Amino acid sequence: MATMTITTGDKFLPQWWAEKIQIAQEFSRNFIKRINTDYSSGNISGSGDTLEIMHLSNLTDAAKVASSDVGFEAITETGQSLAIDQYRYAAFLVEDALDIQALPDLADKYQKKIAYALSRRQEVYMTGFVDSLADQVGTLLVELTVDDYARAWQYLADAGIIEDGNLESDFSIFLSPAAAGAAMKVDEFTRTDYKGEGFGPVGHILNVPVFVSNLLEGSNAAGHDNCMMHKDAFVFVEQKTQVKSDYLLEKVGFGVVGFSVYGGNELSRPPETAGGGSAEDDRGVCLLSL
Repeated sequence: MATMTITTGDKFLPQWWAEKIQIAQEFSRNFIKRINTDYSSGNISGSGDTLEIMHLSNLTDAAKVASSDVGFEAITETGQSLAIDQYRYAAFLVEDALDIQALPDLADKYQKKIAYALSRRQEVYMTGFVDSLADQVGTLLVELTVDDYARAWQYLADAGIIEDGNLESDFSIFLSPAAAGAAMKVDEFTRTDYKGEGFGPVGHILNVPVFVSNLLEGSNAAGHDNCMMHKDAFVFVEQKTQVKSDYLLEKVGFGVVGFSVYGGNELSRPPETAGGGSAEDDRGVCLLSL
């Protein structure tokens, strides 16, 4: 006896598309927000491919001998040349036929993804400088200890910037999820009888705010370059970021492109030593770990 089934009647079975789209995760991008971006304004915002950052050294004092002339000091100052050499873009084009027939507004949804593509790359670019810091503690693939964090703090104290800044606004610790997970197991960082508040998603270690980042250089298999830093450890200069769109007759579609021109590096400064000397990058510490 013949029986109608979902196989024989498949032409009568409707297919529905869910209105809610599952959108790709966007990682937090806090690193650039916590470093020096002051130089993005000024003349470099309108022209030029190099930003020259001047240095000013400390003068030397001397004992004054009675009835003798003073000696005038003339320091040959140096500086830092920052290349604005990153030119990145993200783009898409939606043909008219697809725009007409597609259920969601694809142009609108993908245009929002241009900003993420560009800012993600900027973040990865800047975190790539962490392993170039002169001061480093820890070992890749090994959990950081209390002593490691204390040594990193001492490096910044030796540089004279701990007492010269605000720990909450001027300093940051950036950890990979693996390194943050390891820190959560340390009693000194989590127990209230040690510190009065838990580590949490964004807590504090040695009173320095902690940020968990998925965009630090490295991997779970090889370890990550985490860091403890003052905001002036790195400099990021964004010359221009813009999104443009136009209808392209030859493509019979609407094209959108976003681009960004920028540069960055460690931010150096003259040493504290009187009379000047070789520039130093002593305002950040690379924390090698998970």
